[in-house]
Amino acid sequence: MDKFATQRSVEPTGTEDPMHSVGRPDIYSLHGPAGGRACTWYDSDAAVCWFLGFTPQHDYILFETRAANDELLPSLDDEVTLEIELEELDFDHRVTPDLRQLVARAERSLNHPQRATVGALLRLDVCVELLVVEDDAISDLTISVRLPPMVDGATSPPDWSDVPLLERLVALIDPRRTADQIDWAPTSIPTGPAEEGSTHREVDPARELAVRLPDWPA
Repeated sequence: MDKFATQRSVEPTGTEDPMHSVGRPDIYSLHGPAGGRACTWYDSDAAVCWFLGFTPQHDYILFETRAANDELLPSLDDEVTLEIELEELDFDHRVTPDLRQLVARAERSLNHPQRATVGALLRLDVCVELLVVEDDAISDLTISVRLPPMVDGATSPPDWSDVPLLERLVALIDPRRTADQIDWAPTSIPTGPAEEGSTHREVDPARELAVRLPDWPA
C-alpha cells in the first residue's frame, strides 16, 4: 500500500505497460517489494486511482478471473461511496493529489502547458517554462485557473467559501514560498515552445485567474 500511495500519487497509470487478459487496456500492475502483485485503474472522470486487488502470488490469475466474472472494477456501491467521500473532503485533501500530479507532468514537459481537472473541481493549466538569462537556465511555474472556477455539476468542498483560491494552490505545491516570491498578477502565460524560447498569450481576467512562481526548481 505504501508503494501504491507513493507511485500512483505521481503517475496514476504507472510507468509500465498495461496488463493483458483483463478485458481492457487501462489496468496496470503494481509489484510489491516481497513479490506480491496488485493491479490499479485510474478513473480519469473522477480523477481517482483505484486499488483493485492484491495477491501474494507471482502471477495475475486472480485478477484475470475477477475480470472474467466482471468483478475487478469498482461496483456501483463503490462509486456511490466514493462520491459521498469526495463531497466530504475539504479543499486541500480533494485537490492536492491531482494538483501535484499535474505539476509533475509539467516538470517532465518543459515549455509544454499541461491541462487537467483537479479534484473533480478546478480546471487548471500548468506550465514549467525554461528560461535562459545570460547563459543561466532558470524555470518559472505558471498556473491558470479557468473561470468560473468550479466545473459544471461539481459539489463544492465544505470549506469552499473560506478558500482563497490562488493562495491555497500555491501553498499546496510550495508551502515555504513567501508572498514576495510570487507574481500574483502575471500579464501573460506560456502557450508552448518556439525556436527561441516560449510563446505566450495575454492573461484574460474575464476567463481565468493566473499566478506565476519564479525560480521553480524543475
